[in-house]
Amino acid sequence: MSRGPGAGAGAARDAVSGPRSPSRPQTADRSGTSAGARLVPPRVRRRARAELWRRRHVVAALVVGLATTLVVHRLSPTPEPRDPVVVASTALPAGTTLTADHLRTVRLPSAVTPEGAPDDADTVVGRTLAVPVTTGTVLGDTLLVDDTSTGPPGTVVAAVRLAEPALLAVLTPGTRVDLLAATPLHDHGEGTSTAAATTLAVRALVLPTPASPQEETGFLSGAGGTAPGSSDLLLVAVTPDEATYLANVAGRQAVSAVVVR
Repeated sequence: MSRGPGAGAGAARDAVSGPRSPSRPQTADRSGTSAGARLVPPRVRRRARAELWRRRHVVAALVVGLATTLVVHRLSPTPEPRDPVVVASTALPAGTTLTADHLRTVRLPSAVTPEGAPDDADTVVGRTLAVPVTTGTVLGDTLLVDDTSTGPPGTVVAAVRLAEPALLAVLTPGTRVDLLAATPLHDHGEGTSTAAATTLAVRALVLPTPASPQEETGFLSGAGGTAPGSSDLLLVAVTPDEATYLANVAGRQAVSAVVVR
């Protein structure tokens, strides 16, 4: 059977180029499904898609919650810095020698923490309250003395003998008083006269008075059954200038005390 001229030309090309190589395997079919995906049975894929669809509300809620958390975190203000501060754990009277049971440490915003406020309870233990305090009072240096012989910083201690000794019973430690010196009466004639007073100290701080040896042992002597000495003196914390005024009138003029806030 004779071949046409086209058949002969094709045979010649095959002889020159050799046999055709087999085609390479395809990694994806015409639908775009990868070879890895074809390893998962269609039934499993359909079940996974159906399960995801049934739980779409839960997934959506989780996504919304995560987005809300991120937004709140970004919009929340930066926490305000705080400092440790030592305060009174309960109300305490003036003259109290502080122990660890009287103290607690709190954290206050730095913006409202008083300057010089103690941050370590050990620096406060053993000191004495110069004034009464309420629960939560910051125990700064202005409220404390190292003992009854010293006042708050910037003050000195003066001993005053009052013209009205009965006041000593009501002038408790921590009370603030103005100290006045009475001057003689001035006669203006026709039976009229005026009295004047000189202010010696303003808002002097009454300090605890140490007990005398007789009071500590329970032995009392002297007229009226009271021991002479410190029992009739008032200890006050005043400025150095005020202490000079008090020393100048001591023994020469009567000193009166007026309670002030």
